[in-house]
Amino acid sequence: MTLRFRAVPRTGLMDRADPRFGADAPLAGSATVWFDSIDVLRDGRKVEELTCNEVNDEVRQRLSAPRGDLCGLTLDRPRIMGILNVTPDGRSRRRAGARHGRGGRSS
Repeated sequence: MTLRFRAVPRTGLMDRADPRFGADAPLAGSATVWFDSIDVLRDGRKVEELTCNEVNDEVRQRLSAPRGDLCGLTLDRPRIMGILNVTPDGRSRRRAGARHGRGGRSS
């Protein structure tokens, strides 16, 4: 039986006066994402939800600790990535065939 803790991510301004927070609770060192509750998972299933003050300091610190850099990029803020698909698809083959007189629609 495996017991795991999963932070419930939140965004927006954190109300530090809220007694549920206790200490600051950034998620994984993030400057923009934080947590105020933690799901307790047993064998992958949620069995309980706790506030930050209901777990020990070690669990809270492990969830808050900054993560290591990934490919030279820090993970303290969101990153934007784009994927460009340069593989040919059916539409581009039809156009190529029409240009060469081998079926397909003419454009």
